[in-house]
Amino acid sequence: MSHSNQSSQEQFDKALNNRLEDLRYNVELGIRYHMLRQSFFQSLHRWITALSLTFSTAAVAVLFDGSELGKWFAGLVAGLQALDLVVDTRSQVELHNDIRRDYLSINKFLSHSSKEYTHIDLDKASDDIKDNELKEPPVKRWLLEYVARDTDSFLGKDSTLKLNWGQVMFRHFW
Repeated sequence: MSHSNQSSQEQFDKALNNRLEDLRYNVELGIRYHMLRQSFFQSLHRWITALSLTFSTAAVAVLFDGSELGKWFAGLVAGLQALDLVVDTRSQVELHNDIRRDYLSINKFLSHSSKEYTHIDLDKASDDIKDNELKEPPVKRWLLEYVARDTDSFLGKDSTLKLNWGQVMFRHFW
């Protein structure tokens, strides 16, 4: 093999390896992002359920006394339940769980250490990632930046992303 052919092969291998690492990073990011979204909606649903149970019990107790407070508690319960219906926390949990599982499947495909990947393999993985992204609701930018920073740390990379306390606290909303 001539020097020029060897150099071309090395460049080809390097480009393939860089693409593989980029895909693995994207998949890791997707797994972590959707795990956090799933967890957020599960927690939100639990809090709403717990508060609704607490306030509905208090409303019944107070209504027996004939107090106005019972009406306020009942109204609060109705508001919490309406919030849960509008946000549709259960469906959000299932959606993010399904998307996370799809990313885990892609991760499994890309994690065979003994496999020699080809551009065809990476094209398939890239197409699977794009299909998964089509199912995703709009991405929360601050959460994505938070997850990117976390993923960089997990992979031992230096992250240049800096988030202020507001971005961290409200990452699930913007």
